[in-house]
Amino acid sequence: MEEEANDIIAQLKNIPKEAKQLATKKDIEPLEKEKVEQFIIDQSAKLIHDSMEMINNMKEVVFHVPDADNVSSLAELIKASTGAIETLNKLVTQDKKSKTQLQVKQLDIHSKQMLQDSEQVHRLKLSREEILKKLIDGKDVINVDAEESTE
Repeated sequence: MEEEANDIIAQLKNIPKEAKQLATKKDIEPLEKEKVEQFIIDQSAKLIHDSMEMINNMKEVVFHVPDADNVSSLAELIKASTGAIETLNKLVTQDKKSKTQLQVKQLDIHSKQMLQDSEQVHRLKLSREEILKKLIDGKDVINVDAEESTE
């Protein structure tokens, strides 16, 4: 029994040292501009996951010890989690909106190209005779003798 107590005391004495070691191990690397969005999404997801876990733990505490402070803490935790979920939802919505706008623009460009192509095809289908006929229709034809012009 005494050995277990000494073991627990030794573990408690080592907790602050281990916590400091963890804090120093995680050196913050500078984020590149391209990776910021993924970092925000990853951290938000982690925060939401952790807060949902804490909410479940606090529910049990409130269930067993229905204290006003515990209930207030649970409410604040739920409020914070809801805010994080809303932020992540806004990011996802903005991303979908951007992709949709890009697709609409590409469809618009594609349809304009198809219209131009079809107009060019119609123009190319006219033969030389059709063009001359359209030019001459309704015009007075002037006959010129080749002999008179050579003199």
